[in-house]
Amino acid sequence: MKKKRIILIVVLVLIVLLLLWISLYVIADKPRRDAYDHAKSVATKEVGMKAFSDFYMYQGNEGWDVITGTNENGKEVGVWISDEKDKTETIPLSKG
Repeated sequence: MKKKRIILIVVLVLIVLLLLWISLYVIADKPRRDAYDHAKSVATKEVGMKAFSDFYMYQGNEGWDVITGTNENGKEVGVWISDEKDKTETIPLSKG
């Protein structure tokens, strides 16, 4: 009986730890998800991007969110969106 109680306690502790880890991950990932959603909306408005393939966050002297995908003409493009200013740059990926 005592062995079953110990196993039950261990299982409950593991479940609580798993739930805490999941909630921490969701909270920590929110800024990236928000930046991705913003980049997606800007790329759709600015370039008419229809399909999205990759998303990157670059932090140099200035922060940039980069989203790549296919525009309405079917060409692969990358859209760089500045974090600090309302500045965007669009570069066809065929140029390297």
